[in-house]
Amino acid sequence: MVNNRKEVLDIALKQLKSEYPKGNWNVAILSKKIQEWSQKQRDGKYKPDCQIVIYYLKNKLSRFSN
Repeated sequence: MVNNRKEVLDIALKQLKSEYPKGNWNVAILSKKIQEWSQKQRDGKYKPDCQIVIYYLKNKLSRFSN
C-alpha cells in the first residue's frame, strides 16, 4: 500500500516536472494540479491514491502563503 502511494506520487511529480521542467511551480500551477487530482474520473471514481498527491501539492502550495 505504501509503495502504491509512492508510485502514484512519483508519477504525478514526473508529470509536473515534464510540464514545467524549470521547477517554476507557482500558486496557479499548483492550484490547477490540485483541482485536476480532486476531480472524479469518467467512471465516477477518484484516481487511486489521489489523496497523497493532493496532500503533497497542498503542502507545496502552503509554502507560498508563509
